[in-house]
Amino acid sequence: MILTDDKDAYDWLRQARHNGKHPGTNIWEDKFEIIGWDMYMKPVDALLGLALLRNIPSNNEDCGCQSNYPDLSEQDVFK
Repeated sequence: MILTDDKDAYDWLRQARHNGKHPGTNIWEDKFEIIGWDMYMKPVDALLGLALLRNIPSNNEDCGCQSNYPDLSEQDVFK
């Protein structure tokens, strides 16, 4: 699950979620621009995610546990 208020991010994520297809466009007429994925989330997993989100504070300090990962927002593909 991804929560965002960024319309551009929403549009890209929705297209990626549909295997790179533009939702609502006939597959034979679509022009693919990105590679996408199609993942199914079982209802019980969605329910668990929502339950966990309900208890998360609005402001979370960085736990510092991901220090061995680069900042992906600095990658050209995300700019």
